[in-house]
Amino acid sequence: MPRRRGRRILLLTVLVLAGLVLVFLLWPRNDPATNGFPMDIEWRGDVGYASMAEGQIVRLRLDGDRIETEVLAEGLKFPRGLAVTDDAIYVAELGDLPCEDPVPRCKGEHIGPTTADGERTLIETSAGRVLAYPMDADGALGSPSVVVDGLSFVNTDHALNDLEMGPDGSLYLSIGNLDQLAWDDGGDPPDGPATELLGSVLRIDPRSGVFEVFATGFRNVYGLDFDEDGVLWGVDNDGRGRGIWRFEELTRIEEGLDYGFPDEGTIGPYERRTGFPVWVMPGSGSSGILVGDRTIISGACGDITRLRLTTSGGDADLEQVENRGCVTAIERLPDGRLLLGTVLGGDPLRVVTEASLFGD
Repeated sequence: MPRRRGRRILLLTVLVLAGLVLVFLLWPRNDPATNGFPMDIEWRGDVGYASMAEGQIVRLRLDGDRIETEVLAEGLKFPRGLAVTDDAIYVAELGDLPCEDPVPRCKGEHIGPTTADGERTLIETSAGRVLAYPMDADGALGSPSVVVDGLSFVNTDHALNDLEMGPDGSLYLSIGNLDQLAWDDGGDPPDGPATELLGSVLRIDPRSGVFEVFATGFRNVYGLDFDEDGVLWGVDNDGRGRGIWRFEELTRIEEGLDYGFPDEGTIGPYERRTGFPVWVMPGSGSSGILVGDRTIISGACGDITRLRLTTSGGDADLEQVENRGCVTAIERLPDGRLLLGTVLGGDPLRVVTEASLFGD
């Protein structure tokens, strides 16, 4: 009897373990892409799309509080901003980077004897571009074509950042400005075409690839968003310039204006600056941005800020909450909830309510 009972216990144990293995294998899980770094998110109708720093474009679907992902394209070289239309996905791609592991960052200190030397190398060798992936009625992507190429940048934090489709049918691309080279006494950045577009927002014809500078003089606008009136917004990251300081500036990005960096900061005197902040934001490193009806939600590294502007342009209602990681994208879902894309800590893709986030 003891031997027979031992065999039964052993058999039961094997069956339980086999069942657990089967449950593990069949249990629905997010695609491994969500273990990477989402750099931008666009939501259209009942589906969304995200660019992943590891080289993928993924489709997103909402299942309750869970995001299901499906890989649509692979093999990109550090994709960033994403714009989606009915028949195409446009993505900004940084291309080959001279760092052993460029994800999540490739900066001057990683490749040169000094940070400034490394930044010069990146400016001279970088060749970012905007790609267009045709999308059929079933959502499948075809082979990409190049819309714009040969765009320089100083590092992966100040790079080809957000890409937005404007109400006029043009693409809008933000490009970061000089970083340490904006104030370092060790020498000047390279001259010529490599630097003339740094710190600008470009307006691009998605069909011809012809582009122009829409606005310039930014330090590093990471996220872009249009409001209901078609006005473009962004938050310019704080930092040093040539003897000046740029605060974390919420700005309306208006055509033809110069926001002054690296020569002029938030506080005057001004000689060249013609565009100015709407508000100085708390925190630092603002990235993802969502603009609503006079309400701006801005993600950064370690916090999320909601700013409610008054119609008079005077005092504003500002709230800030702590958050793990750096928020690269904020999208409003069809049911009113928010989808956050986060890198360097926290959940890569997280669905929250605005009320729970800000304690309303």
